[in-house]
Amino acid sequence: MAQKVNASPILPDKETKAQIKALEMPVKLRDKVDYTLNEEGLMILSRWFLLRRGHCCKNGCRHCPYGIEHSA
Repeated sequence: MAQKVNASPILPDKETKAQIKALEMPVKLRDKVDYTLNEEGLMILSRWFLLRRGHCCKNGCRHCPYGIEHSA
């Protein structure tokens, strides 16, 4: 079964490819847009960055848009 799945690739259409390209993560993260630094110098990812990533990592990020609570 795996061979059949791998043999027939599912390719996105042009519109889907354009939507994916528009959401690609930046090569270089932008301070105050994709993240901020806290008092200890640790990177805090922004809600915008987490939404663009498109899924929850279940690490309790401070600005999680997916409903996972942040634990201090």
